[in-house]
Order: sequence, then structure tokens, then C-alpha cells
Amino acid sequence: MKILFENIEEFRACVPWLYATAKLDSFMLDIELATEDLIEVLGEKIYDRVLKAYNDGEQQEFDVELIRRFQLPIALNAYLSWSRNQDVSHEEDGRKVKIDKESESLPWQWMLDRDDAGIRDKAGKAVDRLIAFLDKNVESIVEWKESDQRKDMRSLFVSNATEFDNVIPIDRSRYFFLRVLPFVRSVDRDMVKYIGKERYDAIKDSMRTGTPSGEQEQVIELCREVVPHLVMAKAVRRFSVKVLPDSVVTRFDSERQTRDASLPASRDLIGIMENVYTGDAQRGIVELQDYIKEITPGNGTAYVRKKTDYNQEKFFTV
Repeated sequence: MKILFENIEEFRACVPWLYATAKLDSFMLDIELATEDLIEVLGEKIYDRVLKAYNDGEQQEFDVELIRRFQLPIALNAYLSWSRNQDVSHEEDGRKVKIDKESESLPWQWMLDRDDAGIRDKAGKAVDRLIAFLDKNVESIVEWKESDQRKDMRSLFVSNATEFDNVIPIDRSRYFFLRVLPFVRSVDRDMVKYIGKERYDAIKDSMRTGTPSGEQEQVIELCREVVPHLVMAKAVRRFSVKVLPDSVVTRFDSERQTRDASLPASRDLIGIMENVYTGDAQRGIVELQDYIKEITPGNGTAYVRKKTDYNQEKFFTV
């Protein structure tokens, strides 16, 4: 696989705490894996564009910036992956730990967890900065403009990280939004069950042209309240806690810290979170269906937007 690093100095520029004697060959496997992960999120065509620019003899200032923004998350994720295998040595008779007992000591697990979390946070922000750069320069980067990752997003009820964050805080993470975009599309298609195919198709056409009516705007707003909750119900079940944004993970933390932060969340805990999101979604679906009944010809039921009584809400500290 062709990568965006020619020597260890380019890699070290993204991971400045790298030890002085490090060699690029040691990180090759992890760089390739991290590159494949980023391609999965952003698409292969945009990576090929960046790789071509990287291999060109003379690079424009724009290309230099684009390459740098691709290199940073790849390097951080590669280093994080590599470092997890360095706490023990792999030898013929098994794995061992070698330290100088006079001057060294093994880190506690919480120290490793905190360090991993810090690097992971940097990597996530690096991906967000990259996506923000691509969005800002979308007219100049046709590979991104026409990518499957962006295609038809305009017609989704929840089309970007900001709209998602307005319903469920995800730290406005573009990276996380792209990770759950397949879920968003799936849930978006499922909304036809609640509003009917004819109305669904008409709303989608109006969203593509930017001409929804007042009635359609109200349906869109109500759908927008439902989609993120159903997406998160899928995400907490299928993703590692380490992939979820900090604002979501904090709902797991206190329970996990009482046991072992390095352990995955328990099935019971995941079930609780899934039920919380599903319950919120169901309340939104009921409100959506009430409005659909009100605007359906021949139905005299008046729609009244429900207000949440937070005194009756159940809040989980998990």
C-alpha cells in the first residue's frame, strides 16, 4: 500500500514525542491500517488525489496543507495502535516485560488509559479539522464533492454533525457523524413508515431543491428529533465506547470507573443506554404521528406540540 510518509521525520512531525531512535519501518503496518480506516471514512478517491499530490515533485501551497491534514490523523492513530504492542516484548517462549528495576517502573493501567484517551482525542480532532478543511474547499476538491460520503446528504433529515449535535450532543464531531452516516441513512429511510411514502418522497424532493413548504418544514423538524436517537441506539450497541464522543462516553464513565476503566462496557450498561435512546425516539415518533394525523385530510384532530416535563423524565448517571 502506498502511504503519505517517506521518512521518520515526516512521521515525527505529527508525533513530536516520538523517541529519537525510532524507524519508520517499525510503524509501517500501523500506518497502513490507520490509512485504511481513514479511507473508509472519507473515500478512496480523495485519498488517491492526496497521494498523487504527495508524489508530485512540485506541490502547490494548497496541496501541502491538504497532505499535512491527512498525515496528522493517520500518524496519531498509527502511533496509538503501535504503542499498545510495546508494553511487552514478544519472544520465542512468549510475551515478557523487561524493565530496569533500579530506575524504571510499569505504569498503572489508569495511566495507560489516560494516555490512550489523550492521543485518541487528538486523532479525533485531527480528523474533524481535515473534514472541515475539505468542506471549506469543497469546490476545489471534486473528489470530495462527488464522494459517496457526501452524496445526497442534503436530502437527509439530519445532514451534518451540527444538526445531529442540536438533538444529541456529539461534540459537533464531523468524524463521528461520518462514522454513523450509514446508520443515519438507514434510519432516514425507515421514517417512511411513520409519514407515508407519498409524503416522504415529496419532502425529499423539496429538500433537494431547497423549497419545502411550511407543513413540510414541520415534518422535517419532527423527523430531525427522532433520527439521532435511533442512530445512537444503534451506535452504542455496535461501536466500542472508545469510538463514541466524550459527551456520550461520560454517560458510561462513572459505572466503568467503579470497576475497571479498561474493560468494555457491560451488556447491561449498553442495554440501559440503548433503551434510553430508543425511549426518546419513541416519544418523538408519537409526536410525529400525531402531527401527520392532524394534517391528513379528513382528520379533525388538532395538533399541539408537546412540551417535555423534565420533572417526569428519568435521567441516568452511568
